[in-house]
Amino acid sequence: MSSFGGTDLDLLLRLADVRTLVLAGVASNLVVEATARQGVDLGYRAVVPADASMGFSRHEHDQSLAITARFATVTTVEAVLDALKSPTA
Repeated sequence: MSSFGGTDLDLLLRLADVRTLVLAGVASNLVVEATARQGVDLGYRAVVPADASMGFSRHEHDQSLAITARFATVTTVEAVLDALKSPTA
């Protein structure tokens, strides 16, 4: 279910020297969470803007974010954009 499964995503990210993943999508409680978990397992920093994804219900979305916050940074799109504008980004 992770975006890494059956793909060369990890290889491509490493070749591009990517260290942080910003993850968004339709199923926060499925693919977004699974990709964040596997990304962290592979050594990436995972960032999930809570307002850039949604679960199949608000309850599933909120539950997934609470779980994801245990191993990734859960934030907002605005905070991610501000960080990208920062000279240290």
